[in-house]
Amino acid sequence: MSWYWYILIPVILAATFVGVPSMLIGFANTPAVLIGANATFRGTGRYKLATLVAFLLQSIVAITLSALIITYTRYMTSGNLGYIFAWVLGVIAAIYPMWQTSSRARHERLAEPDAYVAKAATHTAIPFALIVTVIVTLFFVFRPVILDALFYWLLVLSGLVYLWSIISIVAIARRQY
Repeated sequence: MSWYWYILIPVILAATFVGVPSMLIGFANTPAVLIGANATFRGTGRYKLATLVAFLLQSIVAITLSALIITYTRYMTSGNLGYIFAWVLGVIAAIYPMWQTSSRARHERLAEPDAYVAKAATHTAIPFALIVTVIVTLFFVFRPVILDALFYWLLVLSGLVYLWSIISIVAIARRQY
């Protein structure tokens, strides 16, 4: 377990400061914004659908990131839960992107109210996606069979989420012009 630490710690620190995983989760919100995440739609079926889509897409991406980190932690520790520090660090790193997304959403509500109004449904879904990410991450740690069964499908679903997000960005851009 010696040289793996020299890779894991800089990766976690870089993710902490740069926030790339949080940006990936935010990028997954694009289809919900296209559907109707605007606060003016609050109370309508369109807003509820946008909130549900945001919750599902955020959860898929956050759980996929969690699966990648837990898989790496499991590889690094050879699946031995005796390396408590490594597992605690791995679980924190797996949950952190969703927590960071939540804190960035709170900041956005205060600093950029216009952006918040346009994406209110996505902000509504974040706490629920965070709870699901924590629960699933713990399942991945304590029941590795679940991770093994879902890993491939999480990668496929995440790819489909990003494909849908790219198509949504194009649709939003076309709507603007």
